[in-house]
Amino acid sequence: MRASVLLMLFALLLSIPPVLADDEVAPVVSGPAGKKAFDDLARWYDGNGDLDFETLVERLASPDAAERKEACDYLHALLAQLLDDETNGRVDLERLFRWGGGVRSRARDTRESLAKEFAEKAEGAEALKAARWLVEEETLAECQQHGIAALRRIRAPETADVFKQIVARPHSNGAVLVGAIEEIGDRELTALAPEVLRLRNHYRSAVRAAVRRTAEKLGVETPIGPFEPNEAFTPRLDRQLARIASMVLPKAPKDATWITYEYTVHFRNGELHKYTYGGWLLDENDESYRVLDYYAQEWNPEKKHTR
Repeated sequence: MRASVLLMLFALLLSIPPVLADDEVAPVVSGPAGKKAFDDLARWYDGNGDLDFETLVERLASPDAAERKEACDYLHALLAQLLDDETNGRVDLERLFRWGGGVRSRARDTRESLAKEFAEKAEGAEALKAARWLVEEETLAECQQHGIAALRRIRAPETADVFKQIVARPHSNGAVLVGAIEEIGDRELTALAPEVLRLRNHYRSAVRAAVRRTAEKLGVETPIGPFEPNEAFTPRLDRQLARIASMVLPKAPKDATWITYEYTVHFRNGELHKYTYGGWLLDENDESYRVLDYYAQEWNPEKKHTR
């Protein structure tokens, strides 16, 4: 039991991002907007300054294009810097004392709030940079969805290229992908019909339904047949499933025997401590056992110290 607790504490320590020296941290966005975001956030983290997010959000919908661009460039820099600050040590992480543990990041919470506000206020081509960042660079699914919501508000010719990229890849976030497909239909972007039709056998049912609706809006005459599951497995999906499978805890074989064993630890001062463990015996050789304990951890206790 003691060894298991120590392992859990060690894993918890490994989950805490390393703190970088001040001279190793730099703005992630080049230019004046990036430098301003970097400095403003530093003062805000230290409690030496306020960030007027409310005014920033209001400026996103300004009738003045120059003011909108300045606000959107600054917002883009803030979002990118907040993401980097989650792991570069500039902002303290709050440990959550609940079952399962975890941490809470002020940088993450702020980014989520800003993304949501941006999705409701985005206007004009000036907002495209921040919206694309949310869709293409953001790691949180919720913020990615705010990004596609912002893109759907932006009425600029350049958005067609963004929608094309989202469906051509296609995007791994189903809500983002559905939003792009629907917007292609709503805007009657007939030139993108071939990209949309390639998703007619997508593994997500919501995506397939969106393809059918958009194909009808675009007047596509190509028949869309029934779903063929075997054809839905793309190389990208195969890689995703393989990564998911690697996260699954090992299972004990049905024929594995549950054993209880005593393990002796020899300390440098000459003391001997004996610990009793239980687990499924998976395998053994001349020197050690291979055991899966009730924490789903594999152990290889040496036979000379085990009985």
